[in-house]
Amino acid sequence: KGNVIFVGLFLSKVINSPTSSTLTCRGGNVVLQGCTLTSSSGCSILCAVESIDCNVTCSDCQFVNGGNGQLALVAKDGAVATLDSCQLVGSTLYATSGGLIHIDATQLVESVNDSIIVDCDGVVKARNSKVIGSLQNGITVTKRGMLTMYKCHVIRSQKIGLLCAGSCSTIHVTESIIREGWSNGVHIFDGAQAEFEQCGVLINKGTGCLARGAGVTLRLVDTMVSSNVHDGLVVEDGASVDMWSMLSDIGEGAMLRQNGWCGMRVRGKSTSAKCSQATVKCNGLHGLIAEDGAIVTARLLQVDTNTGTGILAMHATTVINLYSCTSTGNRVGLASTQGLIRANHCRVVRNMCNVLEEESGRVQVDIPIGAHRATSEVLPRIEVSRSRNARPTRPATPLKKSGERGTRRRSDASSDAPMSPGVISGSSLPPIASSPVEL
Repeated sequence: KGNVIFVGLFLSKVINSPTSSTLTCRGGNVVLQGCTLTSSSGCSILCAVESIDCNVTCSDCQFVNGGNGQLALVAKDGAVATLDSCQLVGSTLYATSGGLIHIDATQLVESVNDSIIVDCDGVVKARNSKVIGSLQNGITVTKRGMLTMYKCHVIRSQKIGLLCAGSCSTIHVTESIIREGWSNGVHIFDGAQAEFEQCGVLINKGTGCLARGAGVTLRLVDTMVSSNVHDGLVVEDGASVDMWSMLSDIGEGAMLRQNGWCGMRVRGKSTSAKCSQATVKCNGLHGLIAEDGAIVTARLLQVDTNTGTGILAMHATTVINLYSCTSTGNRVGLASTQGLIRANHCRVVRNMCNVLEEESGRVQVDIPIGAHRATSEVLPRIEVSRSRNARPTRPATPLKKSGERGTRRRSDASSDAPMSPGVISGSSLPPIASSPVEL
C-alpha cells in the first residue's frame, strides 16, 4: 500500500503459468527507473498492475518477453500505468477492465501478438510513440475500449494497422501516421466510432481505411489516404463517413490520392458518405464510386486526373448529390449506370468524355456545367449512334451562302450562353469497370 521505487532493477524469470507475472502491483505507488524485465518462455506477464488505488510509473525501462502470448504490462481493475521513454521488444500492452495506460515516447517493436490491446472499458492514451513491425495487428480496440493517439506512428504491421470494433469502442487519432502495413491500414466495424485529424494512412498493401457495418461512424478531418494498393477509402454495409477539410487551401487538406483502385468506394443500402472541400486525384481506377443503393453528398469536391471515371453512380437507388464540385482530367467526368447524379454549380471540363449515361442512368444538371465560368473549356455536344462500332461525329459547320460576306453570321445556337457539356448516351465507350481486372 506504500510507495516503492526501483532503480536499475533487472528481473529475469522462466514462467510457464499463464496467470503468473514477474512483478505484480496491487496497491500504492510504484516507480521503475531504468529497469529491465525479461522472460524467455511461457505465457507470463512481466508487470501486472491491479486494483483501483494502484499507480505504476515506468521510465527508461525495457520489457522483453520471449514466450508465447507475451504481455509486457497489464493494467486492470481501474489501475493506472505510465510508460515514459520505454522500449518493448516482442511484448504487448494490455488495458482491460477499466485499466488506464499512458504511453509517451515509447517504442513497441516486433510484438508476436498485437502490440496494444484495449478492451472491456480499458483506456490507452499514447503520444510521441511508435509501433513497429507487429506480427499481428498493430493496435486492437474492442469491447468498449477507448484509444487516443497524438503524433504516433504505426509501421509495417503484418495484419491491420489499427482495428476498432464494438458498439461503444472509440478511437481518436491526431497528427499520426499508419503506413506500410501488409493488409488494411484502418479497419472500423461492428458499430465502432473513429475520428482521424491531420493524419496519414499511407502505402498499405490492402485498403487504406475500411468502415463496415451498421452504426459505424468514421470521420476524416484534414487526413490524407494515399498510395495504398487497393482502394483508398471503402464505406459499406450501412456505415457512414464524413470527410472534410478545415484548411483554407483545398490542396493541403482532406485528400484521397494515388491509390491503386478507387479513391473512395461507397456501397450498400443505408450506407452514406459526406465530403466537403476534399481532393480525390490520381487514383488507378475511379475517383469516387457509389453503388448498390448508397447515398453520397459532396460539396467543393475536386476530382482530378483519375485513370477511369471521376464520379460514378452504379445500380438503382444509388444517388450522388454534387454542389460546386470539379471533375477534370479524367477519362469520364460524370458517369451514371442506372444510378442518379445531381450536379449543381459544378464544373466538368477537359475530360475525354464529360458526361456519360448508360442504361437507365441519369445525370441531372440543375445549372449548366461550366455556366459560372465564361472561360471554361467545355466539349461540344457529341451525337453517338447506338451501334457499338459507330464513330461519334461532330455537327458540321454550315457553309457560307453565295453572296455572303466573309464573316459568318452568328446563329442562335452560338449565343453568349455557355456551351452544353459533352454528353454521351449509349454504349460507344467501353463499359465502365467497377473493380480492376486482375492480369
